[in-house]
Amino acid sequence: MSSIRISLIYFFFLFIVVSCKDNAVTYDACGYFEAEEWTISSSVAGKLVEFDIKDGDNVVKGQKLGLVDTVQLQLQKDLLLLQPKSKMRDLQEKQINYQLEQCTIRAVEAGVVVGKYAKKGEMIAIGYPLGQIAGMENMYLRMYVTAKQMSDIKIGQEVSITLSDVATRYTGKIEWISSIAEFTPKTIQTEDERQNMVYAVKVFVKNDGAIKIGSYAEVSF
Repeated sequence: MSSIRISLIYFFFLFIVVSCKDNAVTYDACGYFEAEEWTISSSVAGKLVEFDIKDGDNVVKGQKLGLVDTVQLQLQKDLLLLQPKSKMRDLQEKQINYQLEQCTIRAVEAGVVVGKYAKKGEMIAIGYPLGQIAGMENMYLRMYVTAKQMSDIKIGQEVSITLSDVATRYTGKIEWISSIAEFTPKTIQTEDERQNMVYAVKVFVKNDGAIKIGSYAEVSF
């Protein structure tokens, strides 16, 4: 056998070994990131006269997002102020001022707008979903573990998390473990693995800005 052929066989063997090593599973579980979400809604019914937010907007807690028509309430207040000053008038004025404040739609928490379901000029009802805000500061990784792995994890345990497109390795803390088994979600496993029963687990992770909703991650216990 020629030396060239021997060299080719050697390099081919080396390539196979390295490839197998690279394809070896080096994590215990995997999953996708989720964010806690809040619904944007109104405390009063009426015409939406302001609502200029759009998907992707960053908002802070208490920020004004929209306004429901206040014309009728303002007219009631103007008529009330024409009456002689009294305790009853003061109480009615406080009530109208409260209703006027409720017409302003504000963000209940800081985050990113991930959905807008209403438009300026539409009539809305009390509690009608106008949009959705996702908190991006604190993220949750939803992963799945087998019954065999359940003995390796517990509430409060810290785990190591790796994102495929981010160099930083994150530390997360297990906050919730499902007590009910379910079939492995087809979105993250093969057909054969879907036959296994698994348990859902939520891991809390502090976001540095690099983690996005839906980001895939690998977890090591």
